[in-house]
Parts: sequence; structure tokens; C-alpha cells
Amino acid sequence: MEDLDASFAAIPDVHYEILKLLTKDREGVMEFRISGTHTGSIEGPSGSIPATNRKVSWTGAEFFRIDSKGLVVEERRYFDAESLRKQFGLSK
Repeated sequence: MEDLDASFAAIPDVHYEILKLLTKDREGVMEFRISGTHTGSIEGPSGSIPATNRKVSWTGAEFFRIDSKGLVVEERRYFDAESLRKQFGLSK
């Protein structure tokens, strides 16, 4: 989750909203929306993206598995990266 910490540092007014949460046994899936103002540098797949001071918002999904102690032991996140690139002004 270190990547989320870095993202949230670049978007200090971050708002994280859970849109849907489904669980069965020790597995779950969550749909989320993240929004805020991009005021700090953030690492992207092609390198560092300097602050744009733009409002950004994206949705995604996270799949996770929880152990017997209630700790997340596996997680995968997916989101529309191209939409976010457009909001950063990196693509049309």
C-alpha cells in the first residue's frame, strides 16, 4: 500500500469513497472513487509527474484476500489509467 501513501501525498485533499463492497468467506472486491487536487509530484509508469494543481477523480476496483487474523494478505487494484493521464494533461 506504499504506492497509495505516495499518491495521497501528491493529492493531500484526497477523498476516498467506497462505492460497493462485496465479500464472501475471506475474499472481497471493492469498487472505489478517489478524488482531490494534484498538488505534489507523483510517480507514473513513465516517470515522475509534476504537480498540475488540477482536480482529478478516478474509479477503480480492488480484489483482496484476508487471513484468519483479519489482515489483508493479498490485493490487486485496477483503474482507468488513461483517464487519469488525460486529467493530468499528459494525453488527449
